Amino acid sequence: MELYLSVCALVISLAAYLNHRKTRKLAENTYQIALSTKHVTEIEYFKTMPSIEIVDVVSVDDLDRVILHLSNMRTTPFKINSVDVARFSPKKRSISNYIKAKLDSNFDWDFEKVIGYKWNPMGDLGYSEKYISEAVEFLTVKEQERILVTIPDFSEYRTYRFTVNTSHGNVSLSGTASKEGKVHFCNEFHQSFS
Repeated sequence: MELYLSVCALVISLAAYLNHRKTRKLAENTYQIALSTKHVTEIEYFKTMPSIEIVDVVSVDDLDRVILHLSNMRTTPFKINSVDVARFSPKKRSISNYIKAKLDSNFDWDFEKVIGYKWNPMGDLGYSEKYISEAVEFLTVKEQERILVTIPDFSEYRTYRFTVNTSHGNVSLSGTASKEGKVHFCNEFHQSFS
């Protein structure tokens, strides 16, 4: 009788072990499929994020305005939340700057934020600066939109980084722009999830 109970317990535990092993393999396969699907979805998401290009530089009222072209690759429109401008100004590699970089998450080794810049969506309003009450309908981008950025002390020989924060994510690009309409292709392009 004891032998019979021992054999039954052994058979039951062996069946439980085989069932556990099969379930574990199924769970691992499901996890790999989910991971692969997530990766493909992220790639598709990045492919359809907003795209930005520097198009031209115009002079209006003795101010230089950079024209950015923003494209929407999706069927759903997005909203432009903000535009940030930084100019290339590398910082000295020193211990004090290294400590600042560790303590301040916004510390940038290569760019400094431009103070006093202004931006507005262009729409069909022309090249002059507009207030939000005049250009609010152009903040929503269905297919494409142009953004005008007024930069104080603009120099065509400096590298600028433009970051556009939208409801679909952040897009930034670094490059130079000439007042003669000769705009070089960007040096750096970066997209990130919001």
